[in-house]
Amino acid sequence: MGKLCMPGKKAKKYLERDGTAISPSYSRAYQFMMDHGMSSEIWGVDGNRFIDFAVGIAVCSTGHSYPKVVEAAKQQSDRFLHISSDFYHPIWIEFSERLTSTAPFKEPAKICLGNSGTEAVEAAIKPARYHSGRQQFTGSYGSFHGRTIGALAFTARKPVYRHSFLPLMNGVTHVPFPDPYRPILSSQNATEVGEYTLDALCEIQVRHPSIGQVRRKGLMIGVEFAEDRQTRKPAYNLRDRVLEQAFQHGLLTLGCGESAIRIYPPLNISRDLIDEGLEILEAAINDAEEEGLD
Repeated sequence: MGKLCMPGKKAKKYLERDGTAISPSYSRAYQFMMDHGMSSEIWGVDGNRFIDFAVGIAVCSTGHSYPKVVEAAKQQSDRFLHISSDFYHPIWIEFSERLTSTAPFKEPAKICLGNSGTEAVEAAIKPARYHSGRQQFTGSYGSFHGRTIGALAFTARKPVYRHSFLPLMNGVTHVPFPDPYRPILSSQNATEVGEYTLDALCEIQVRHPSIGQVRRKGLMIGVEFAEDRQTRKPAYNLRDRVLEQAFQHGLLTLGCGESAIRIYPPLNISRDLIDEGLEILEAAINDAEEEGLD
């Protein structure tokens, strides 16, 4: 497979003109000067062909120049190109109705159309404040939300995005993103210790018929107690006795639902402390089961 000489002669000329006429605030990935595209293929101004694995940062989901999309754009341009949001028009309503029908929640949805992801972030800030009555937000380290002032306050991927434009919008606190591949908290300890704890609890479950189910999400674990595993009848009183006995032995847990206890220690807890806590928990279960037999 041969290596393309990029940029080509035509592209170089356009790049010189770009540097003179266009603001440097637009950052580019590399010096590709597009001429046209079709489906998943694109061609530069010098005729070089590329396979497109980026599609406008996941915007052209149907590929380039998809016939139905092109036809719809042509039909609309024959009618009018712009009238602003000061007035109504049917396609705006019809398109928004289609979007609301795909909303991933049961509550009624309303649509605010925008031109970019940055604009979407800005538009979301206002209703979030308005409906919640709150002023504070959280963002993730390593995130990118855009370059306008509000969206820039959430962006924390590169210092240059923020430090050159201070002061930004107040009220945004950044926290680590739960990335299991490059974890920040004690090497995302939540996954490793969560799996370890679940395995240990499954072994305890084998020894105690009163434990109907053990489930987890990260390092948040639920232990469900049942009077009988077949009928799954909740063991309310037994659960409460386990809570009390665990407390008496030096372990703090909380109940949840009808007959479960929840285990959610700090994300950076060591395995030694998990072992000690589970030892106390099993002792509490033993005591609670024996009380039930009296």
